Amino acid sequence: MLQKKISLNIKPNKQFSIDLFIKKQFDEIPDPRNWPLILIFPGGGFAALEERESEPIAMAFLAKGYQVAIVKYPLMNKESFYPNAIIAGLETIKYFRKNAKIFNIDENKIITLGFSAGGHLVALLNSLSDEDKSKLNFNNLKTANAQILAYPVINLKMGFPKNIKDVQKISPEQKYWSAEEMVNPLTPPTFIWHTMADKVVPVKNTLAYVEALADKNIPFEYHVFNTFHTGIHGIGLASFATQRYQHDEDINDRTAIWLDLADSWIHQTLLN
Repeated sequence: MLQKKISLNIKPNKQFSIDLFIKKQFDEIPDPRNWPLILIFPGGGFAALEERESEPIAMAFLAKGYQVAIVKYPLMNKESFYPNAIIAGLETIKYFRKNAKIFNIDENKIITLGFSAGGHLVALLNSLSDEDKSKLNFNNLKTANAQILAYPVINLKMGFPKNIKDVQKISPEQKYWSAEEMVNPLTPPTFIWHTMADKVVPVKNTLAYVEALADKNIPFEYHVFNTFHTGIHGIGLASFATQRYQHDEDINDRTAIWLDLADSWIHQTLLN
């Protein structure tokens, strides 16, 4: 495995970073293959980046044959979250499409994976209209070929955040509040999952997005795991790899199958 840190600009005085993990091509056997890329957008409530949704997720997908990058997008502080985070997402995709050959990436197989608040970001950036992208200076940029959303925030008025002041801090522009309303023919095939027991981001977020995908005839697969008390928010891999110390509720074998389901779905959707 090779690891590289990449810094990109949102604007002249504002940067963000990407942690890239890639397979080392075997030296003894020439290997011309390129690999699909997973771009991970961790959650963290728009104000932090959740560690358990970062490197452990990257290692899990790397082991399944993907190149992987963790996007450390700009957070909400003195400035609103949007549009800076969207610009970071678009810059990331632009960078890897341009440099795909350098990193043995198949530029036709770029998948964005967003957890919680990162899911809101991913859902928005993949449904921007050509006009939206042009206004942000990303003319003709093709976004992800597919997207995975894990217990995503979809609508900022569906349970998270809790009050309108926080919603307005995330985005003064109401157009960025509701990802389900932005679904359009440009939205890529989508794999989405949630747990019934999630008390932070209610499952109705996922159901609203699924309905929007169905209305626009966007291919999708979704799973809602009825795991009772072990379906808490931020469950990550739902395995020992992302368990917090003395938090047995972080492990659930039934929910943990989401990783294999997503991998199978990617193969069916992009790799066959």
